Amino acid sequence: MNIKMVVTDLDGTLLRDDKTINAYIIETFAELRAQGILIAFATARSPRSLWEYREQIQPGIVITNGGARALAGKETVMQVAIDLETTNAIISELKASAHVEQLCADTGENYYTNEGLDRSVWRGYENAIMTDFSEPLTAPALKIAPFSSNKAALATIAAKHEQVQLIHFTEDNWNQFQHINASKEAALAAVCKKLHINLSDVAAFGDDYNDIGMLSVVGVGVAMGNAIAEVKAVADCVCDTNENDGVAQWLRENMLKYT
Repeated sequence: MNIKMVVTDLDGTLLRDDKTINAYIIETFAELRAQGILIAFATARSPRSLWEYREQIQPGIVITNGGARALAGKETVMQVAIDLETTNAIISELKASAHVEQLCADTGENYYTNEGLDRSVWRGYENAIMTDFSEPLTAPALKIAPFSSNKAALATIAAKHEQVQLIHFTEDNWNQFQHINASKEAALAAVCKKLHINLSDVAAFGDDYNDIGMLSVVGVGVAMGNAIAEVKAVADCVCDTNENDGVAQWLRENMLKYT
């Protein structure tokens, strides 16, 4: 394999269900770095929730907010936000919906929420701004995240705004409104262009709907054993589950044993 970059999703992929990374995974990625292989995160999470994982894995590239922002080192390679007028219109509609239990929004500089976040899961959000969203935001959102089990109600709101797309997650009832041009595969393509790396020289891991495009465009797309059927259908291969450290197992069996 001529893999120059390894890209991994976090929740349901690199992270175990308790949101931790163990020593086996940390050691595996340290060996990758020692071999000169670039490491990237590609996640729907906001940057502020990554500090612990970034310290443990030390990725050189970080794609956040479902592909709305991409950093290579400290340089912003890509950023696409929902314009301010649309941001506030969507928030207003979600706030008025009886089907939304919690509402969060990320502008990059600030993270807003109308309810407290479970710190055992959402570490890094200590500086989140509590708000009832009665006042409009003053900066465009990279993502707007409603907690709701009513996908149809959210889809109705999304359909009113040509600029946005609605992403669902299977792990729980969190959903995400983001710019139509934001995706993990678009952000990864921008990073690869910047670093002069072919997408065919990238291996990527994922488990959920927003990983389908990314796994489809890279040289080796690896679905987790716990991935949804749609992800497995586009992947080149399937590794073990996130609970069994499937990412690290695959890397050791298919890359590190040849170095």
